[in-house]
Amino acid sequence: TPSSMQQYEVQYGVLAKQLALPKSANGVYHSDFSMAVLAFNEDGDTLWGTKAQLKDDIPASKIDNIRKDGFQAAQTFSVPLDTAVLRFVVRDEHSGRIGSMEVRLPLPPDQQKDASVR
Repeated sequence: TPSSMQQYEVQYGVLAKQLALPKSANGVYHSDFSMAVLAFNEDGDTLWGTKAQLKDDIPASKIDNIRKDGFQAAQTFSVPLDTAVLRFVVRDEHSGRIGSMEVRLPLPPDQQKDASVR
């Protein structure tokens, strides 16, 4: 059945020290990680989910900035309006390391304001 949806954009920032960034013979670094989002209702039932894989070739000239500021990525998605919790998971495909966090919805008004500025 059709349901109303809410769109979100999430900005990821992953510390470079938490990623394996192998370097090829030509001096290019290679990132390979997956980002997944799961939406749950108040009862803990899964409503929706998605996964995206991000592979990137990073020139040696940019690796110092990534080591300093982390690896940045964005993801836009829509979830059903009755979503109560979003779970975010990032997995480094080179090392197998995984990090996750959950966010309760709706966001409090101060977080909504901060989120709309980004």
